[in-house]
Amino acid sequence: MVKIMKDYPYKTLSITDKDLEFTKQSFITTRYSMTSIIKCENLYSFSKENELSFFNLCVAAIYKTIESIPELRQCVMNGEGREYEHINIILPLIKEDNSVENISIDSIHDYNSFKEWNNCLNNVKNNIEDYRYDYGPDSLNHVFAILSCMPWIHYCEFKDMTLDSDKFFPAIYWGKYEEGRLPVTITVNHIFVYGYHLGLFYNRLSEYMENPESIFTYMK
Repeated sequence: MVKIMKDYPYKTLSITDKDLEFTKQSFITTRYSMTSIIKCENLYSFSKENELSFFNLCVAAIYKTIESIPELRQCVMNGEGREYEHINIILPLIKEDNSVENISIDSIHDYNSFKEWNNCLNNVKNNIEDYRYDYGPDSLNHVFAILSCMPWIHYCEFKDMTLDSDKFFPAIYWGKYEEGRLPVTITVNHIFVYGYHLGLFYNRLSEYMENPESIFTYMK
């Protein structure tokens, strides 16, 4: 079974493919990555004290950070600039045989409470085949960010292999929690996202990590 990806509302931006020609020609690729080590001891302690999945809390914190920054939800699709109200998430999950299955989950804002969303994500993790996402020719027309955890490695730098300048939505990776810190990498498209926006991303994500209760303050 393949889960159907949800379509979210969007507003049209005053940018088109023609406006981007010079930008695309000026770089080998407009995709680029940044890695930062974030303090997250409070989030880890919170997960243990409340018997919540640390992985689920990381997904929620990253997801809410993405949706708080408009430029991370902007793209060019079908020749027009768009800013989506929400975006879907693709999560690569490890199965019992150590193979990987990409699964799709809806926006956290589709749920009335963190508990409801958390229960849904746990159900997805336990029923991977029912929520799997298949990459195909239409994937460029799908609206999603990629969130991928590598819990085996506490790394200092990570290189994303995606060079296609027509991929606009972010890919976020995080590694092994170690001594109160978590490596987090974000890959974005320079057409919409600049250093300023990356600063916003890391600062806001750090706020969620340091104040985990704030993850629950807005769900709808």
